[in-house]
Amino acid sequence: MKKFRYSAAGIAFCLLLSFPGLSIAQNDLPQIIPVEQTSLSTPLLNDVKFVGFKMILPAGFDNEVAHRHQGDIFGYVLKGSVEMVMENNIPKTYSNGEIFHEKYRELHRSYRNPNTSHPAEVLMIFISPAIESQKTANN
Repeated sequence: MKKFRYSAAGIAFCLLLSFPGLSIAQNDLPQIIPVEQTSLSTPLLNDVKFVGFKMILPAGFDNEVAHRHQGDIFGYVLKGSVEMVMENNIPKTYSNGEIFHEKYRELHRSYRNPNTSHPAEVLMIFISPAIESQKTANN
């Protein structure tokens, strides 16, 4: 499988690969705004990348394409709320000011913006040595 170096463009590309089964208009896909990209300076972690971006989920956005990420992800909800279903299959909603953590290779079943009138905004932080394209639940 082709691997991508950890870049904002690579993350945006991999996130968009997660959406092929959606039946929404192209302009209703999440907006990805790069914030920061750097290597960590701790000697034991010098090959680890830190990539931050803001993701704006349109009103009512719903992604049910199961996938796994090649690193840890932290999300901080800046505006609105986001409902996520992880490996345990229990929906959990995060609202303004709340943070969530997706562990390395943890199955991420779905995420959505439950508000059908307003977008949700999340600051996303990826920490990983590299990123592969998203994989479905079977991989």
